[in-house]
Amino acid sequence: MGAWEWVDEPPALPGQFVRLVGETTGNKFYKVTWIEQLPGIVHNFGTVSANSTSSEKEIDNLYMRDGELGAYTIDVLDDFELEVWQPGGMKRFMVKNTSHKINPLTPKRLRKIYVWEDNKVKFYVHNNNDYALPKSEIFIYGWRMKLEEVKERPEKWTDIVIEGMR
Repeated sequence: MGAWEWVDEPPALPGQFVRLVGETTGNKFYKVTWIEQLPGIVHNFGTVSANSTSSEKEIDNLYMRDGELGAYTIDVLDDFELEVWQPGGMKRFMVKNTSHKINPLTPKRLRKIYVWEDNKVKFYVHNNNDYALPKSEIFIYGWRMKLEEVKERPEKWTDIVIEGMR
């Protein structure tokens, strides 16, 4: 099962293997040793003026302990677009001239982020409306996974992209 197929299930189960794709992990292989479903949190980024973008925001509750991976789905609950930078200096979902943003209409399979240990994730809220938003809430839920590095390349694994490209 590829990570892009994941809807409400973990990207891998205990005993299966993953490769964390990104510069910060060096594309290493890991064995999943344990998983736990996270009930989710509602996070309010606050008010956002009409036709504007918030300052950089961070959600500390997304960060994991050493050797742990957070696999999250983001639901945008209000009328705004959410831009994800992961790690803090690299945009996610980038194409040549723009970065795609998560909004209430974004398909669930495209609202996934993965947080390795305490690697930083930054968010920007874009209000493209002609009116101010009194709140800008998201609901984040998913899985906490304990991973153990393996030296040998496994026969089968799931690739998990954990950061944007430079």
